[in-house]
Amino acid sequence: ERKAKPGVKASASSGQVTVVLDTTLTQELRLEGLARDFVNRVQKLRKDFNFDVTDRIVVKYMTACPRIATALNEHRGYVMQEVLAVEMQEVTKEADIGISGSSVHLPAAQEIDGKTIIISLSRTQG
Repeated sequence: ERKAKPGVKASASSGQVTVVLDTTLTQELRLEGLARDFVNRVQKLRKDFNFDVTDRIVVKYMTACPRIATALNEHRGYVMQEVLAVEMQEVTKEADIGISGSSVHLPAAQEIDGKTIIISLSRTQG
């Protein structure tokens, strides 16, 4: 019989195979989770705004949460690829959150990890 090492929170054995999962949430994993939550919010907004699945977009966002800002900065490429963004920009002033383009929508307040983030999307032309 095999037993997990002390401190291991998730393990299972069957015959000669034992699987051990490290369930520790590191800072890196937490930031990745915040970026994935942002992608989820943008995808929902795309649907709410009736964007086509293939529409390329411009994303602007504003948040007072440094962790969310760090997550989006560190996972910028992933986020842009997932939401088909040709541009993604953090803004610090309300006046800068507006976007010009062929299909502009009012900025939408969203909640991620209990913190508010304002997201503005527009379809690009062409």
